Amino acid sequence: MRIPPELLSALPIDHCGVHVENEMDARQLIWLIDKIGVEKIRRSAQKYKYYPESKIFVSVLLKRFQLKVPAAIYAPVSRPIYRVYIVPSSRGAAFKVGYTGNLLDRLKRFVPHGCPLDDAFDISKGTYIQVSNKSEAIALEKKLKACCANLPIEDAYSMGYAPFGAGGHKEWFTSEALPLAKAELCTLGYTSRKISDALGWPDLRSNSETLGSC
Repeated sequence: MRIPPELLSALPIDHCGVHVENEMDARQLIWLIDKIGVEKIRRSAQKYKYYPESKIFVSVLLKRFQLKVPAAIYAPVSRPIYRVYIVPSSRGAAFKVGYTGNLLDRLKRFVPHGCPLDDAFDISKGTYIQVSNKSEAIALEKKLKACCANLPIEDAYSMGYAPFGAGGHKEWFTSEALPLAKAELCTLGYTSRKISDALGWPDLRSNSETLGSC
């Protein structure tokens, strides 16, 4: 299993003589080093003679020192992958702009449970821009809305674009504004990608993306 480079660089080259096989081992050993220090771990590792030529496991060290690593240190953490999206309505007269930390779940809010996304959107023409963080997503979304502000869908709920409870009722614009949004992206130096190409990605299928959407 691959260990992230930032974790490897935080450990001594010899791992203090401890067996480090995966990311969990690395995270736990880093925590243990911070807790009791490198030298104490080295001395304990040198005394390990259970199997010839073998290295002590982190779990054995933890038992030896009667320590328990907090789950937050090694448990998987879901990180949001922020995207700003532009997706036309399946009815062809409007499109929606928004940002999200969970692209698939956000789009599903606009269709009845179990129904395909194509019921609400023309997914084949939808695009997104992946950004570094939430702040950048909010800033880009704001700029796209500003350039389309003169061509809004005044009441997206009444016109059937935004179901009750889905939110984003003021994020729909007439199709005439779509070239303006695309031009703004070019001016800002962003490259958009097709939503249809991303829907099969593991981060979408496994629901690993998290946090709020607009």
